[in-house]
Amino acid sequence: MPTLNELRGLLKKYTKPIHRQWKWVWQEKGQLNEPKLVIPKVFEEKNLEIIDPLHPQLPTETPWISPTRHPMFEYLVPKPKREQHPLYHHNKSVFLFDEKTKLHAGVDQACILTKTVPFYNLPESFNQNINKITIPNQDQLVQSYIRQAIAYDATKEELPNKYTPLKQRRTFKREWSIPRHRQMSILLENMLGLCESVGSKYPELFQRNLYQNTPFYTTYQRADEIIHIRKKNQLIITNPQPLKPVVKRLINDEGWKRLAEGEQILSDQLSTHDPDLHYLIKANDYQFLNMYPIYPTIDLEQEHLYQEGYELGWNQRVDNKQEYLHTFYYVSFDELIHESSIDERLAQMVMFSFGNALAQAQHRYPDGVLTEPVTVQGIFMLDELFHFVIYQLNTMNFSDDESRVNYVWIDKNNYLYADRPSMVVQNPRYGTERNLQRYVTEHLKYNPDVFQKLLTFYLQGVGIPGIIILIGLLGYLAKFFIKRCRKKAWVEITSMPKSSSRKTGTEREPLQQTHGGLENSTASPSPQPDGSPAHIVIPVDESDFTPAQLQQQREQDHTIVEITRSRLNRMKQEDFRTHQMINPSPTDGIQKAIAETMLEFDASV
Repeated sequence: MPTLNELRGLLKKYTKPIHRQWKWVWQEKGQLNEPKLVIPKVFEEKNLEIIDPLHPQLPTETPWISPTRHPMFEYLVPKPKREQHPLYHHNKSVFLFDEKTKLHAGVDQACILTKTVPFYNLPESFNQNINKITIPNQDQLVQSYIRQAIAYDATKEELPNKYTPLKQRRTFKREWSIPRHRQMSILLENMLGLCESVGSKYPELFQRNLYQNTPFYTTYQRADEIIHIRKKNQLIITNPQPLKPVVKRLINDEGWKRLAEGEQILSDQLSTHDPDLHYLIKANDYQFLNMYPIYPTIDLEQEHLYQEGYELGWNQRVDNKQEYLHTFYYVSFDELIHESSIDERLAQMVMFSFGNALAQAQHRYPDGVLTEPVTVQGIFMLDELFHFVIYQLNTMNFSDDESRVNYVWIDKNNYLYADRPSMVVQNPRYGTERNLQRYVTEHLKYNPDVFQKLLTFYLQGVGIPGIIILIGLLGYLAKFFIKRCRKKAWVEITSMPKSSSRKTGTEREPLQQTHGGLENSTASPSPQPDGSPAHIVIPVDESDFTPAQLQQQREQDHTIVEITRSRLNRMKQEDFRTHQMINPSPTDGIQKAIAETMLEFDASV
């Protein structure tokens, strides 16, 4: 006897609606009766080829393939395997260092990988130039750039959720505001534009180029391991001339071995740029971190897919123009400032600075022998935090630690403004966008030293041409002499006449008449009884005239001399009266006379 469940299963199909019962019956018992092909007798008699529409025999063709794949449907195309990539090396792997790599030992581990000696301060030659150049109203402009980037930009996007540290367990609502990557991009680009405004004083700045999102990579061998560094630089600045080294390399590998053995070397054999041997002695005393039994490459992943050689990133964009890397900018987009430690970020800056310098050295010296050190600058930016790095590549021999080493100068923890609201525990205000905008508009604590260092980095390697200095000196000297001459002439005009040296009108002698006519006249003035010179007589050749003409000429000369003598005497008397009217006391007359003399002098000039 069937059970209750079995009866329910048999009667289940009859409990459904009628249309669903017909659907079940069709699925279980329905059959498709295919109709037979009926050919009329007329066509059968003509022996025509009849094609069954239900079973057509179409010609076989190759499937159609689209000539190009649209990016919209690229995700539908199956991707090839990683091993099928043409750059995949099956039998050779490298240790990869990129933006995702974090060195847990920090800068010491990066120095082992790059054979570098660190100095945790900027060079003295750099510090001397920090406050030499300033821009008018630069502090007010930088503060306005900060407010523009954080509060006044019109871009509004939905930001990811923000969380406090795990001990507090507090979450916040979603916010619509300016994304962090745009905030840092606006601030950095505005500050670089402000640095470029000094191009009127330094014309060499207009020869530089600014590139964005330029990928670079390089490969080198450290001991027995092959390391590959690659990164996409957000911003780089190139210069027609390379940066000068901070410490000139005047010591060879044999000298370094002698230093390592403890032998003393004279200072003139080492370097003339660094007379105190500060950096050389520190480099000799520096001991690399001993990570035994752990390899320094423990944090680097092994990679088979890589490109051999090197790539600068801008050679394909500019043709027939030699350029050298000046400064690269690393903008970090970490959502929380405590995602990585400061030492890990500095280690990344050391590795990327070394990679940029090594790629440039491989491009300039294909044989692997450096004739001059390669120097690059790097700036790290995360919100208000800045790190400054100067790297000097002295050698491309990374097989041992006894030969020449590289140098890196690090200036860390430079805050553009203090007490920024953040999600860290020590900050009293949470880093919500509302608190951040209120802080920059009302309670901004600006630090001017950071932008001054940024400006000095930007102007590093820039000098004034000699022709401009020469033109400026000549113009300054000409202006000085003109001003001196005008001042001396004005003093002589406005000075009062001396009573002791000037004769009165009664003491002056009138002009004397020349005796003897033209035959006794000479080219020199005839002396007076008191020794003062008389009027000048121009000599005339008497052979050119007849006796009648000579007599007539003598009468005319006598008349002209009398007229001239009377006119000069009259002018002298008027001049004497004018000087007698001038009173040394400050009255209106002397002011009027000085004003008239000034107008005459300006008109003559």
